[in-house]
Amino acid sequence: LTIIAEGIETALSVKQALSSNNSYSGLEMKILCSLGINNISNYKPSKGEKIIIAADNDGEEAITNRTIDKAKLVLEEKGAYI
Repeated sequence: LTIIAEGIETALSVKQALSSNNSYSGLEMKILCSLGINNISNYKPSKGEKIIIAADNDGEEAITNRTIDKAKLVLEEKGAYI
């Protein structure tokens, strides 16, 4: 399982939350920071890789939502499950 966070703060928050929850102790995962929403689609997943995009909640009308939707499609075209 790969979690791609939009920013460093989100990545660190996800890591902290998951490391303090024993339910995830045996799960192999990596947490990445894209250093910007536009970089999420640049990730090169392995075929069949399971990815969670940990995007900021900028509101329903935010342009970032469309960027995340596009990144999802690009990653799926590369063979990942989002």
